[in-house]
Amino acid sequence: MQSIESIVAKLNPFYIVVTAIAQQLFTIIWFGWIIHHIEHYYYAADKGVRRSEHVIQRYSAIIVTGATFISCLARSAVVLALVSTFKASTLQDYQVIALAVTFISMISMHRDISRQRPFQLLATQCVYEATATMLAAVGCYYLQQYKF
Repeated sequence: MQSIESIVAKLNPFYIVVTAIAQQLFTIIWFGWIIHHIEHYYYAADKGVRRSEHVIQRYSAIIVTGATFISCLARSAVVLALVSTFKASTLQDYQVIALAVTFISMISMHRDISRQRPFQLLATQCVYEATATMLAAVGCYYLQQYKF
């Protein structure tokens, strides 16, 4: 238990928040602008309605945004914890850690497949996870490199 506490104590909250904000901005750009139409089309098809506007929304936008930001914070914290544990020093080390975190986060993807989710939604989610995690790792690397 002592080692977990020492790893958590080494985490820089500034790095976690800054990289989480960068991930949140990427989320807005990715889902809001880049794949907006594709994602809404397959989301509506997955829910059995003609348009995504007809889908019953169970959670407000504030709850969704908050949950996304908490996920971004957690993603950054895990990347930094692994960087600290494995004493990563190069950008390549950080990128390898990002890929490992991405693969770990994809463990539950089989549930989406068993729920018969459209492949396009699965693909957009996988690309998002990989890019957001890589963004967190590269952001942490440069923040540490330039001693912010």
